[in-house]
Amino acid sequence: MIMKKIFKDARLIRLKLAQLDTGDRTFALSWPEEREVDTLAAEIETSGLVTPVWVHQCRKGGGFRLIDGFRRAAAAEKLGLKELPAELLSAELAPEELFRARLAGQGPRLSAVEASRVLEKLATLFRVGQSTLVKTFLPLLGMGGAVRLLGQCRSLSNLQEPAARYCAETRVGLAEAALLAGFTSEAQLAILAYLRALRPGGNLLKSYLVLLDEIALRRETAVEKILEDKVLRKLLVDEQTARSSGRELMHRRLHELRYPLMKGLEERFDSIRRDLGLPSEILLKPPPLFEGGRLKLTFEIADPGDLTDKARLLLEAAQSSKLDELFGCLGAPSTEDRNSGGKAG
Repeated sequence: MIMKKIFKDARLIRLKLAQLDTGDRTFALSWPEEREVDTLAAEIETSGLVTPVWVHQCRKGGGFRLIDGFRRAAAAEKLGLKELPAELLSAELAPEELFRARLAGQGPRLSAVEASRVLEKLATLFRVGQSTLVKTFLPLLGMGGAVRLLGQCRSLSNLQEPAARYCAETRVGLAEAALLAGFTSEAQLAILAYLRALRPGGNLLKSYLVLLDEIALRRETAVEKILEDKVLRKLLVDEQTARSSGRELMHRRLHELRYPLMKGLEERFDSIRRDLGLPSEILLKPPPLFEGGRLKLTFEIADPGDLTDKARLLLEAAQSSKLDELFGCLGAPSTEDRNSGGKAG
């Protein structure tokens, strides 16, 4: 319905690029400005510019204001084109209507940073109220419709420009970008060095940020100081390690810093597990962070005889005092303590 209204009185024209005010980015959605322009220019050079841009005629000066097609116009200028097809829209259309029409077709494709900047324009330039932003524009941006999400979007204004560019270019999700925006300027830039080297996915990035925040609170120190850790700094100078296993190494080291007793507990658990004498194909794992009181046992069998052999090994392990020691790593009482407790009862 909104698209029908947008094009009701529109007419298709051939527009000279020199008449277009490309410096007015009031209606621009993409950010940074140069994002993907080279790629689009190569496509236009091969296939031509088919999709028209949208323009308004300026009330003064006779030029044209760009409404939609900023990357297409930039690519055309890069290629040295003199003209491009354009839909000349009615000057009576309200800015809010134009944004709604544009987002209806491409809003979910915007990064969280781009979406936050669109919402900021709507609120500051066009005085769109919070209720309309939440009920109308957040859904068009593919973000649902909750005041909490609007708050997260607004928090992205706290991102330093290099961090904002990284989030836009790698399409960091809203929740993760909001976490990054909560750090100080110095911390953001320190974190950014690791993000550029490791390129973690959304879940891993979120884990990094949560752990760093918890370590900083626990130690009462700045995040940038934490990231000066020698083990972590090696990831920035050793590109091969960063590419191959850097993400996992970063995560493991942050866990060690967050839970300083964990490394010793892991080493003790591994030593006792080896003493049990179970073969490598029988895997015995502790719960995450050694919380929960249950061990995880997994193995595969090839035939009934294989099951018999593994069952015998497991029975021997169950009767070993070493198994009590393993459960002791989880804080469980020993068999002797449980038995004496039962007798006392």
